Amino acid sequence: MQRQMTPHDNPIFEAYAGMLNWLAVFLHDIRFGVRHLAKSPGLTSIAVLSLALGIMATTAIYSVIHAVVLDPFPYKDVDNLMSVKVWDPGQRGYRLGYSTDQFLEIAERNTIFEGVIASTISDVLSIESGEPQRLRGN
Repeated sequence: MQRQMTPHDNPIFEAYAGMLNWLAVFLHDIRFGVRHLAKSPGLTSIAVLSLALGIMATTAIYSVIHAVVLDPFPYKDVDNLMSVKVWDPGQRGYRLGYSTDQFLEIAERNTIFEGVIASTISDVLSIESGEPQRLRGN
């Protein structure tokens, strides 16, 4: 004679019963926490302010990291920017830095780029339009 299966023998029923038990315990814990926070409003306000301050600090830090590390260039189509290297036979290799005359020659001979710009870390003086003008570097 075969034994009759009950709903408790079904593994799916046991899984749902476990989840419902977990949900009941979780809701009980939430009610318990809310009751205790309502009993002490000073502690509640300190906890809420601490949480808000932590969220603000985290948001600020990640905003700075995003702006400086992940997306540092304020240019359109950053993937299309190129860095021009100059061959220096005396140093047996390429170098990234070049003189103003070399930059002007690169800009004059340019046939493949939409435009050419120069960048420097230090400040420079431009005397292009008569009056010297200080240009800030990166």
